[in-house]
Amino acid sequence: MRKNSIEFKTGFTSEAGTYRTNKDFFAYAELDDYACYIAADGLDSDDEVKSAELAANCFFEHFMENPTMSRRKIKNYIMHVHKKLIANSTSVRLKSSIVIMVTDYTSIIWVVSGNARLYHFRKGGFSFRSKDQSVAQMMLDAGKISEEECNMHDERNNLTNFIGNAKGFTPFISKKFKLNDGDSVVMSTSGFWENIDTLDLVEALKEGTEPSEIICGLEDLFLSRQSKVIENYTLAVILMNKVFKEGPKQDKRIKLIKKIAMILVPILIVASIGLIVRNVKKKNLVKDAFQYEQDGDKNLKDKLYDQAEEAYSNAVKAVKAINEKEALQRVERKHSILKKLLEGDEQYDKQDFKNANVSYTDAMGNLKFFSQYDNNAFSKEEMYNTLDKKIKNTKNCLNVIDLFSKGNKLFDGGKFAEAKKAFEDAKKLANEIYYTDMAEKSEKKAGEADEKLKEIEKDKGKKNEEEKLLATFTNEVKTKWKDVEELVKDAKGFETKEYEKAIGRYNKAIEKCEEIAKLPSSEDYKAIKDKKEVTEMKEIKDAIKKQTEFEDKVIDLEKKKEEEATKKAG
Repeated sequence: MRKNSIEFKTGFTSEAGTYRTNKDFFAYAELDDYACYIAADGLDSDDEVKSAELAANCFFEHFMENPTMSRRKIKNYIMHVHKKLIANSTSVRLKSSIVIMVTDYTSIIWVVSGNARLYHFRKGGFSFRSKDQSVAQMMLDAGKISEEECNMHDERNNLTNFIGNAKGFTPFISKKFKLNDGDSVVMSTSGFWENIDTLDLVEALKEGTEPSEIICGLEDLFLSRQSKVIENYTLAVILMNKVFKEGPKQDKRIKLIKKIAMILVPILIVASIGLIVRNVKKKNLVKDAFQYEQDGDKNLKDKLYDQAEEAYSNAVKAVKAINEKEALQRVERKHSILKKLLEGDEQYDKQDFKNANVSYTDAMGNLKFFSQYDNNAFSKEEMYNTLDKKIKNTKNCLNVIDLFSKGNKLFDGGKFAEAKKAFEDAKKLANEIYYTDMAEKSEKKAGEADEKLKEIEKDKGKKNEEEKLLATFTNEVKTKWKDVEELVKDAKGFETKEYEKAIGRYNKAIEKCEEIAKLPSSEDYKAIKDKKEVTEMKEIKDAIKKQTEFEDKVIDLEKKKEEEATKKAG
């Protein structure tokens, strides 16, 4: 037990500042041979789920089950944390910045995702700090800003990586760093380090001998520099007064034991292999089956469905090998539910909502025959709610597609008002279920339908104007033609005796005919001059025809007038 040979002192504070809720979280565990310290900062707006605490607890679950200084295993643990936050992102996307320190009391490994920090101090001076995953850190690394400017730069919280990042997740995991007696580590979230520089930390570590003293001094300094708004902040101090060191005698003893074991173990195995191999195999299969099912239940609870399906698949194989019918029925049903759920998820991602709905419904059907998971790791009710939500979502997606198709048919049929309503309904439902692609398509088509309605309204207005103009034109033509008819009637009454009056009436009739013939080309009526109602109008054709007749009539009356004048003169 290494802990008996070391002296580590830890203290911390985590406060909400001027906010109602503290989204920061700090926790640590010091085991016999390992220790783990975590400071996390919740970056999302979810009021129900505390992402920082959820992330820290998830890492602790894995670490406490299998403490390690293996960078590969630590990476696996932090990836589980990332997947857990994504799986629990229901109303909003859960996000967290985190710094983790793992130690075997001889060395440390630190993990960074975001801009929570770890500072290391040795021999009373500053040694190094962890690098943020932010735009400001990139600018610092490029030499564009100084360390002091980095702490207050506008881009300090513009993170390039964080837990829950949908665009990809790449945490930093350090190599082992060997500790010395008297080393110190400070861990903090951005709410604290924004207004505290490295010199402040060095001075505080010099002035205090206990973590609580150091934290109290730093917190007083921190609060004295704050404005009216104080962010959530977390500060932890770990004083490593004495670290674990392996003595040379212990090293020799270990080497001797290893040499003896290398000689004796193969001999013992060969001697007893015939007696134990079958029992060991049976025992291992039972252990494997139980472990696989337990892993599946745990992953299912954490909503890590891919890992759960794989674990249940392995459990089915293991249970078949030990021929346990009751256990086989149980794990096969669990596996079937997860397999159908994942099948539905894959179809949903491909927008094959009809088959996704069938898969989710099949999973729900299997769930109804399953009274309860035997170890209560994940309740039937919770799985029912998950599947019910997915089924409703696929139905809503299908309803969006149906509304969009209905809109297209109405649009093609020229029913643009009804089409616009269908597209708007599709857009509204698509936005409610975050079906962004179809929401954008529906909005575009609704706009097209609206444009068609505007065109129709415009054409309707134009047609009404033309009809009014045509009515005015027709009335004017008929009025002028009526005048022609009246003039001709008068002229005929004067033809026999009063030639001068008859000629005058016919000349006026000719003028009216000319006016009628020119009317379609006038500025007032050029908009309708080519319409059939104008070009085929009887009065216009008659006016053109009659004009020539009236001109001939005038010539004939002029002759008669001259003949009569000659006769009177003679």
